[in-house]
Amino acid sequence: MKAYLLDITLRYCEPRISRRVILPAEITFEQLHRVIQATMGWEDSHLYEFILDEAQTQILDDMVYDDMKAQQKYYQSLSVKDLAKMPNPFLAKLKIRKPRAKIDQYLEKGMIFQYIYDFGDDWIHDINVVEIEDNYEANYPEVLSFEGGYPIEDCGGPPGYEEIHHVMSNPNHPEYKDMKSWLDPSWDAPYDLDYANIYMEAYLQLKRK
Repeated sequence: MKAYLLDITLRYCEPRISRRVILPAEITFEQLHRVIQATMGWEDSHLYEFILDEAQTQILDDMVYDDMKAQQKYYQSLSVKDLAKMPNPFLAKLKIRKPRAKIDQYLEKGMIFQYIYDFGDDWIHDINVVEIEDNYEANYPEVLSFEGGYPIEDCGGPPGYEEIHHVMSNPNHPEYKDMKSWLDPSWDAPYDLDYANIYMEAYLQLKRK
């Protein structure tokens, strides 16, 4: 089975968070979204988008797609002069796709694209297509290696994540006790590779042809 080897790294994160994942080429971007959620430990409680072709193509969460297409249709109806006055004139020519598009239609070895999760905290995941495998035997994704633990949901994005690590590394910090009182006790749990792979084998399998 054809498969893609991907490096997924959270941008601007210190400590660094990264995963190396292999997954069947037959999956959709919607399924890739679920893979990223599972491998990073996200809770899938916010909107998302994929940005490809140096921002020429966007693959959007279903909840965003219809609104974006309606806005694009309006932009395309404007004159060149009026379009230039709009805040995002590039939207008129943007290729917008639904998440059920197959990744195999777009991915190539060596390309880098982005997955953005939570439009408030703006967690940008840089995804590097490292290799294309021809003889992948499993019909589900696998995490092959990792760096770092889990990101923290609703913490203010990378700046908030870094601040939490800074404060919690020093029990004498003036904000330590207050921060400890609201943080989940497992906020700094080590990454569980076995759990991620057991979950994906159980819930993210493709049907064999």
